Amino acid sequence: MGVPLEAAMTTPHAAPPPLTSPVGRAAESLYRAMAGGGPEATGWIGELGLPPTLREERPKVLILGAGVAGLTAAYELSLRGYPCTVLEAWRRVGGRNRTARRGDELYELDARGELTRTHLCDFGESLYLKLGPGRIPHHHRRVLEYCRELRVALEPYIMETTADVVRLGGEAGYRWRNNRVANDTRGHLAARLAALQPDLGPDLRDLLVVFGDLHPGTLTYEGSTRSGYLNDLDIHESAWTRW
Repeated sequence: MGVPLEAAMTTPHAAPPPLTSPVGRAAESLYRAMAGGGPEATGWIGELGLPPTLREERPKVLILGAGVAGLTAAYELSLRGYPCTVLEAWRRVGGRNRTARRGDELYELDARGELTRTHLCDFGESLYLKLGPGRIPHHHRRVLEYCRELRVALEPYIMETTADVVRLGGEAGYRWRNNRVANDTRGHLAARLAALQPDLGPDLRDLLVVFGDLHPGTLTYEGSTRSGYLNDLDIHESAWTRW
């Protein structure tokens, strides 16, 4: 029987039990999961425990979906002698894993449920975009083992750099470098905090000056060389213009 929302909001509840720290095996399991040392968090690479099929029986396996899970299941079962058939509704395999390259077309279902082309990739020949999972953490050991076994080439994944470009949508199409966005944000936040709290102690004052690169006298943000330069410098220039 349901409880009305008003009653549920006003009905007193028992006090929650006090928070306690895990102990014993629970603490060990939590630590291993947080540290990337347990099978739940790391992608265990031991035996799967699948029995080999008897050749005379040869039971057939039907797998729905040619994503990573379906392809992995088909691969492991076929190694053990199970004939597998994989059914995929789309015209490509990989599921959520997809790399977009020049000339690729992307389709989505519109509001009427019709398949509509939404994007045409026209970037350079050597460029690509990961539309699904873009990286493999070091503790996903089973995935890395498959990469070694199937000789899948890997490359370093740089998640963020100060040279990244941040773009604001719309007709104007503003573009800023990531270092400018990050450091200007810090500067404006520090200046705002200083303005809201005029009776700053010396320690907090020094912290805001260093954090936001504020003017030490006025505690205002006037731009920072951390954000880059308005004009590119060369080795002969000794002065600079802030953003």
